[in-house]
Amino acid sequence: MDKELQKKLDDIMEETRDEMMTETIVPPHEQPYRVPFVLSETPTLNYIPRGDRVILKRLPPPEPKEGEVRLPDSQQRPMNAGTVVAVGPGARNVVTGQIDAITDLKPGDIVEFLDYAGAEVEIDGEAYLSVRESEIHGKRP
Repeated sequence: MDKELQKKLDDIMEETRDEMMTETIVPPHEQPYRVPFVLSETPTLNYIPRGDRVILKRLPPPEPKEGEVRLPDSQQRPMNAGTVVAVGPGARNVVTGQIDAITDLKPGDIVEFLDYAGAEVEIDGEAYLSVRESEIHGKRP
């Protein structure tokens, strides 16, 4: 009976070994992105952000109401709010190697970001702001 059991175990081990030898294992850093990027609703934007980058168009400063002091343009600070134009696929998780998708932002959302967030980029002759997802601290309803 021990010989029969040993033979069954050997057969199972050989089958498993054959399966493992024919299966190709792709390391996480070589796996393709599974999350599609979201392009802008503007068809003229020829730009796809990488990683966890989000492309924003700054909102213009609000017009002063009657009775308020109007500052000259050179003294006005830019708004810390903008409209999402394009969203990257997300950042790669260092531990798992998988892409952590940006699911809560989509083109057209109005977001608020940190004072010195991101970098100014010019795409198709227009000025945009490229920020990381972590630099966005709120979304307006």
